[in-house]
Amino acid sequence: FINSFYTSDFEPIISFSHFVPRRELLPPQIFLKHKFLPYVVGSITLEQQVRSLGSTVHCYGHTHINQERVIDGIRYVQNALGYPREREYYGSDPKLVQVWPIFETQCQI
Repeated sequence: FINSFYTSDFEPIISFSHFVPRRELLPPQIFLKHKFLPYVVGSITLEQQVRSLGSTVHCYGHTHINQERVIDGIRYVQNALGYPREREYYGSDPKLVQVWPIFETQCQI
């Protein structure tokens, strides 16, 4: 089934981590509820691991902030499900996000 998505021999590498690999994946500090986040997220070691894998897409979590960006050719996706109390407070149910294949309407490169 998944092979039907490809028109070449390219196979994506999709990696996962709980922690945020790059500080740039946070929104600007002015928009953050927790202003200290930029000082405690991002890991050079984790980012090096993502790059050494040759990841096409990297899914991460931890901050509960939905985000989708392409940086240096890697698509980073956080699809925060949140705690039940967060879902109740914001009045939304978690939605599943398709991370591959990438469609032009999903993410600007």
